[in-house]
Amino acid sequence: MLDKILANHEFVAGEAFSIADIAHFGWLWRREFAGVSLEKAPNVARWFDEMAARPAVQHAIERVDALAPR
Repeated sequence: MLDKILANHEFVAGEAFSIADIAHFGWLWRREFAGVSLEKAPNVARWFDEMAARPAVQHAIERVDALAPR
């Protein structure tokens, strides 16, 4: 369902970055731990890469990794 939404929108809840993007990114960020792949969800993969490239997201990841390394 999320892949279909992101096929037509740049962000999860429409055309602007929002708390919805932050929440979804948090769930998908460590997806490998649960064995979840984005291979069959190209729009989610694109969105995830774009979110991960945001400076604020990179900063947050650094802080979390310092507390709980992967």
